[in-house]
Amino acid sequence: MRKHAKLIVFMICVVLVSASAVSGYLIAKKQPRVVERKAEEVEAVAAGADADTITEQTIVNLYTKYQMCNHKSFSSFPATEDMQGLSLTEFQKQYTHTRVLEFSEDSIVIENTFNCYCPKHYQLRKNGSLLSVYRTREGSDEQYIYYETNVKTYGIDEDELKALRVGKLFSSMDEINAYLEKIKTGD
Repeated sequence: MRKHAKLIVFMICVVLVSASAVSGYLIAKKQPRVVERKAEEVEAVAAGADADTITEQTIVNLYTKYQMCNHKSFSSFPATEDMQGLSLTEFQKQYTHTRVLEFSEDSIVIENTFNCYCPKHYQLRKNGSLLSVYRTREGSDEQYIYYETNVKTYGIDEDELKALRVGKLFSSMDEINAYLEKIKTGD
């Protein structure tokens, strides 16, 4: 009798685990992906572009996309020394996170995409026991402390503090200063 009870409990566990896996799959299937799968990219560069190489005179046109705010920037500059002499294939091997849109000896068009806010935004975050303002470096996803406030996190409402651990987004230092004043006065 005891043996049958263990077998029944085991079978119930197997059924529950299986049902959980199936329901989890069905729920997740309807949700957007955390990391979006890229469709096979169509070769954006003309055939034979590998015969061209980057020279001192090559102009680099760089488009940068920041996904969290959907802002874009553009810059154009002469090819850097480390780019000069590279063919398309060599360039793609060296700059693996850069998408090449056009490639010729005269100019190259490239695109970088970052999953962060652009440098135009300010993010107020908890930094130890104080609040600090963070910004993103142009052309990267690296964040740095732009300004350290003297506002301590002690006494800040728990919901606000939770938001500040992740970071609150602002468009200007004036907005941040108004927010900090509001925190200090307890409004």
